Amino acid sequence: TELQELVKVLNPNKEKGRLTLITRLGASKVKEALPPLIRAVKESGIPVVWVSDPCHGNTENTAQGFKTRNFTNIVQEVLNTMTVHEQNGSVFGGVHLELTGDDVTECIGGSSELAASELHKKYETSCDPRLNYTQSLDIAFNISKILKANHGEKIKNQNRV
Repeated sequence: TELQELVKVLNPNKEKGRLTLITRLGASKVKEALPPLIRAVKESGIPVVWVSDPCHGNTENTAQGFKTRNFTNIVQEVLNTMTVHEQNGSVFGGVHLELTGDDVTECIGGSSELAASELHKKYETSCDPRLNYTQSLDIAFNISKILKANHGEKIKNQNRV
């Protein structure tokens, strides 16, 4: 496949950690689109680091014309991605997020339940909407819960050695 040829060209010596593949598929497409990519890379024999960019795959426009992202979809894409990697015997290596420590109103949802009608209050981006500081912490805690639920016992057992 095209992906197999690409990873062979980019990492011909099969160096671990040399090549990172970043998926940005969207929460609704991960379960269908990611497994064939994982299989293709596994068949190539080229080691890669898999990273999810759940923000870019979940960009939408509001009726008011704001480019935004829905927090729930971002978390769902991370969860779906982690699940697909686990089901396919692949290692999920990380998450890339668009975020800021500022109190912006660019992405909807999160524990503050920011609504689309509130985006105008502090919409500062000139390009891509970012998670604000509260939403950033929310997603970190969500990822932590997912990891603990999926791997908590494994981590406990590793720490006992």
